[in-house]
Amino acid sequence: MNKFDWSVIRRSLILAIVVSVFSGAACTASYYFFADTRQEYTRSMAMLQGARDQYIELVERTKIYAEYARPFTALRRHGIIGKENRLTWLEALQSANDKLSLPLMQYKISAQEPYPEEVLGFDFPDIYVSQTAMDLDLTLFHEGDLFVIFDRLKKHSKGMSLIDNCSIEPIQNINLDEMDLSRGVLQARCKLYWIQVALTRPEP
Repeated sequence: MNKFDWSVIRRSLILAIVVSVFSGAACTASYYFFADTRQEYTRSMAMLQGARDQYIELVERTKIYAEYARPFTALRRHGIIGKENRLTWLEALQSANDKLSLPLMQYKISAQEPYPEEVLGFDFPDIYVSQTAMDLDLTLFHEGDLFVIFDRLKKHSKGMSLIDNCSIEPIQNINLDEMDLSRGVLQARCKLYWIQVALTRPEP
């Protein structure tokens, strides 16, 4: 083999070696680039899934808010949620008596106390349900007067009232020949409970 032929082969070998080195380096770089790209893709997909989950949760919360916000606002507007407003109860009773002019309307309001949990049927730590008893002693002209009173309490007072019991008896010792209707003919005794819902337990 002459000198010319060896130089050609040497250049070819050197070129082949250089190409092999660059090819190996390119393959190695491509592997690490692919690995980094795959990790970045995995992180991006995880972030995308997290964002999707948060969006779904936000949509569900929005639906729940839209479903319960209006009834909650209505309960709060009617005074069922929040602090009890006894003044409106008395004003409603006075309004009824202004219309009926009953011979006797007496009331007694007891202290507020917790609503029995066994009757309530649930126990939520963030919700406090209370009840306040009201006793009514009335002299009526006829039974329909009671409906007027209860209607005024329902429409013109804040809170929710539940009628526990009522008793109506004719006034004793009435002489039908000498009956004075202006003094009333029936004696009624009723017990009501005012139900109040608070989002925080009231201070004693």
